[in-house]
Amino acid sequence: QQAAATAQLQGATVQVTDSSGIATFPDLTVSGAGTFQLVAFASSVSVESNSFVVANAMIGRLKFSVQPTAISALYPFNPAVTVQIVNDAGSLITTADTSIHMFITTGTGVTNAVLQGTTSVTSVSGVAVFSGLSIDLGDGSTVYTLTAVASNMASITSASFVVHRGVPYLLSFTVNPVSTTGGATLSTVTVSCLDSAGNVATSYSGTVTVSLLPYSGTDSATLSGTSTVTAVSGVANFATLSVDLVGSNYALLATGSAGGGVVSGVSSTFAITAGAGTQIMFTQVPAGASAAHVFSVQPVVILADAGGNLVSSTANVVLSVVSGPGALIG
Repeated sequence: QQAAATAQLQGATVQVTDSSGIATFPDLTVSGAGTFQLVAFASSVSVESNSFVVANAMIGRLKFSVQPTAISALYPFNPAVTVQIVNDAGSLITTADTSIHMFITTGTGVTNAVLQGTTSVTSVSGVAVFSGLSIDLGDGSTVYTLTAVASNMASITSASFVVHRGVPYLLSFTVNPVSTTGGATLSTVTVSCLDSAGNVATSYSGTVTVSLLPYSGTDSATLSGTSTVTAVSGVANFATLSVDLVGSNYALLATGSAGGGVVSGVSSTFAITAGAGTQIMFTQVPAGASAAHVFSVQPVVILADAGGNLVSSTANVVLSVVSGPGALIG
């Protein structure tokens, strides 16, 4: 007995019991898939079997007709990866319209890489074309393979390939500036040129220039040190930068040229505070004086840090005449 009207029990369905009273059926098959029960009749009695499941038969096997080849991160495979459903002789089964799923083979490729695009495609006349597939991460050396799977067919694995880092796309501060004192050298700031997938574009060897981001920090502040550096394998290090004036919410702007255009990036914010007193400065020079008479404008001297910022600290300041006749009185 069958559970579906379209399925047929096939084979020698009538057998005679042997001398032990046992009837054996050697070649029975069911033409369809589903859940079934059998019923046996003998004389005037019958009995039903337990339910059993018959799976769909394999309709063929999968075959990569267009293998994946080396690509850059986030750039689609060209030509598109293509899978066919073929018979045992390798001939295309044009009646096979089956959903095929593609994924990065476990244990291959860069950790956390993602296969992007339409990863499940229904074959048309036995052919599934995976247009637009790409992979987001690559280092140019780690080997990938792809695996294709479909119901009732064995999975297959593609030929191996690599994913290269992409073309330069943007600048990113991979080591940001850290707050310090006026005129003091910032800890080394690092700018990396990244591709569209976020990988360091090691092919980039252009120059990177950093400057104070407009309208950040103190308006009249000056960035000193070597502010233009040639990138090495996509990375530029700035080891001698300093900012003179006290202020908060400073940020650096990095600019460079790549891919026929200008790329840029902005650092996180940082602050400049007053440092230790390292110099004294005249903020007002004397004026309006005649010999032995008090200046109408008296000199003012401040204690300042390396950036010229006033330091709130006590110190003895002694004035004397270093040029001209006479002595300083007072």
